[in-house]
Amino acid sequence: MKELKQLLSIIDPNYLKLIKGEQKKLVTGILKGQFETKAQVIETFYNNSKHSQSYYSKLYSGTKNTLIKLLIISNTDSKLSEIERKYEECYKSYATIKILTFRYFRDSAVELAKKNINSLM
Repeated sequence: MKELKQLLSIIDPNYLKLIKGEQKKLVTGILKGQFETKAQVIETFYNNSKHSQSYYSKLYSGTKNTLIKLLIISNTDSKLSEIERKYEECYKSYATIKILTFRYFRDSAVELAKKNINSLM
C-alpha cells in the first residue's frame, strides 16, 4: 500500500479520473483511508476467496502500473521550483525520446530532442 499511496500523493487528482473499474475502487478507497492493509483490500474485494491472493496481486500491480503511466503524462507539480519543473520535464522528454528511438521513429525523436534543447536555451 505504501507504494500506491506515494504515487497517489504526487499525481494530479484530475488524472485519477481516467482510472476505471476495480482499480478506481482501490484508488478511491486508499484516498479515503478505507484501505490501510492488504488484508482489508482482499476482504473488501474478494471476500477472502480461494484465489484472493493472486487476484490481489494482479489488482495491485495493475494499479501501480496505471499510476506510473499517469505520473508520466500528468502535469508537473505546481509546488516545485522552476528548476525542478524543468528537470522533471527534461526527464519526461528523455523517456519519450528513448521510446521513439526504440520503436524506430528516429525523425520524431530527433525533432523532440531539438525542441527540448531549444526550450532550455
